[in-house]
Amino acid sequence: MGSTMVGLIFLLTFTFSVFQILHVNGELIGSQLNLKSALFFRMASALTAYLLISLSFTLINLAFGVPMDRKFGSGGFLVYWMLNACTMGALGLPMESLFTLIGTKWAGYFLSFWIVLNVSSSFSSFEIMPAFYQYGYALPFYNSIQAARTIIFVTKSHLGGNFGVLVAWMVLGVLGIGLFTACVLERNRRRRAHVLR
Repeated sequence: MGSTMVGLIFLLTFTFSVFQILHVNGELIGSQLNLKSALFFRMASALTAYLLISLSFTLINLAFGVPMDRKFGSGGFLVYWMLNACTMGALGLPMESLFTLIGTKWAGYFLSFWIVLNVSSSFSSFEIMPAFYQYGYALPFYNSIQAARTIIFVTKSHLGGNFGVLVAWMVLGVLGIGLFTACVLERNRRRRAHVLR
């Protein structure tokens, strides 16, 4: 339970911290870049940070004796690392795209909402929860927990579907960042043009 549920809360918190650090640096650097370069900077820096933090998280789990070699042998470590990296991307990129649109003043509130939304639908089995919570099938926490259980405990494998949902959230986040960044830049351009008149 610690390496799955509580660990995911830590991953989400680390993802939020990465966003805060990159947002400050992105504002300084992004004002000097064109749209394409600014988007590349945001994607490359976020994904690099997610890879490194997820590697650290996976190594900590390995140090605490979490068995990652039951299902995939020695390749289980890499699979678990990529699962954690995809989970961070699935949690962080949509969050970053939303903050691009609404601003950072609401970031703390959305983080709380994002944690509660994910945890409440993945804390227990869907068979014993009200049907309302089945929205969790489409959320990152549930799919990451199911994939981790397959890797660690050799449960029934739905890894293709689990990784598919995580990648879909990542794609949604990337598209949102691109669209919302373009919208914000256009809005800022119009404001500057209006002020100059």
